[in-house]
Amino acid sequence: MILSRSLPRALVLLSAVAVAGSLTAPAAFAGPAHQAAAPAAKSVAKPQDDFNGDGYQDLVVAAPRATVDGRTAAGYVSVLYGSASGPQTSSKQVLRQGAGGIPGAATAYSAFGASLAAADLNGDGYTDLAVIADRSSAGIEYLGTKTLIWGSAAGLGRGAAAVMKTTATPSALATGDFDGDGRQDLAEAYMDGNVSLDHGPLQANGTPARRTHVEPDGVVQSFEDVTAGDVNGDGFADLVALGADHDASQQNFRPLLWKGSAAGLGQREDVAGGHRGGSLDVGDVNKDGFEDIVVGRPAPGTGTTPGILGGQLAHIPGSAAGPNGSAAAVFHQESPGVPGTDEVNDSFGADVAVGDIDGDGYEDVAVGVPGEALGNTVGAGALITLPGGATGPTGTGSKTLTQDSAGVPGTAEVNDAFGSKVKLIDGNKDGKKDLAVSALGENLNAGSVWWLPATASGLTSAGSFVYGPGALGTVAANGRFGDRYTS
Repeated sequence: MILSRSLPRALVLLSAVAVAGSLTAPAAFAGPAHQAAAPAAKSVAKPQDDFNGDGYQDLVVAAPRATVDGRTAAGYVSVLYGSASGPQTSSKQVLRQGAGGIPGAATAYSAFGASLAAADLNGDGYTDLAVIADRSSAGIEYLGTKTLIWGSAAGLGRGAAAVMKTTATPSALATGDFDGDGRQDLAEAYMDGNVSLDHGPLQANGTPARRTHVEPDGVVQSFEDVTAGDVNGDGFADLVALGADHDASQQNFRPLLWKGSAAGLGQREDVAGGHRGGSLDVGDVNKDGFEDIVVGRPAPGTGTTPGILGGQLAHIPGSAAGPNGSAAAVFHQESPGVPGTDEVNDSFGADVAVGDIDGDGYEDVAVGVPGEALGNTVGAGALITLPGGATGPTGTGSKTLTQDSAGVPGTAEVNDAFGSKVKLIDGNKDGKKDLAVSALGENLNAGSVWWLPATASGLTSAGSFVYGPGALGTVAANGRFGDRYTS
């Protein structure tokens, strides 16, 4: 998954009353000196969000629309550090501009946390965090900052000097070893269709070992989602994105591919099949050694095609030649075994995440259905998991969870939008991917995130918990906490 999701351009047009309040600034951590390590063996394994190097994955959640120091939509990023029992709210950390060593200042509509990506970018053994604030300069549309926050034994610490973008702000970030040298690289997709690659290791001020650039072709002008994975099995991470050639509605972004190589990223390729959407993730669902692309499309494009009124997802298998769009399979709430009934505004596929939930070696698919009605409770939302198998995702054995499911904290209410965003990570190091799921409408758009542990039988409510602005000491009103996870 996730997300790196670009914040809608309409954010700059918001006219909201700032809610007084301030964030609790994190303590500044003094990490070890960043010394370059010897290149590791080539690997395209997804970077782990382990910022303090203890072997447990950490959970990063952003609220780019949140009010900070009375400034509307200044935004912040939160971190819960992992442990043997999963992420702990007792280890919470809040990162915002102008505090705790993070450069800049909280500014209205700067949207700090609009895109997030994590990897060991400086090669010191600790995962680092890259954060986009996509409108940090008042009056200049799309001018923003990229901030690198270095990991250490104490966790995320002092941010590097922000890198200003004067022509176009990155709309989405992704990390991976795109050039196959054993170092993690940072890919940036821009709102004007440009894609650049910062090759690792990065220096403390953000300077990369080298930078390569893929010129825009004049067709793709915006991106909705960006991630990385090896879809052709050649040992180089590839960049996968949803892009559009105009101001498209969420379901009209098409999957795009930039293949990795020793030189960096190649030219853009369209993924065949016409499977457009608004969210995507990459993983080996059929366990054939090639990572697959899963695209969520929360509403049909045009017309009222039976079976996809409420949204769908497409599984596009990888192959030695790349994504095989002609072999794609489509799933929705009328597919055999998939829970629920296909209805207008369900938004099945509003967000998708891929990961091995039950530990059987096949990566599974988590699907957000934030528009799902529970009885007369309109827009309560739901989460559906589709097991992976030799042929890809399957409805057989799929499950649904809502706030009304036994043991899940909270109560389903109108427009909670449970399932708005989803993220799979192994938070307790047991080899199974646990789930973070957002309800952006919870508590009148304050937003909250649920943690659901994984077992050999799938996700469970046992040990689950929910947290949000109240636990973090941040401003709740209209913050939509849970709007972004790392890519």
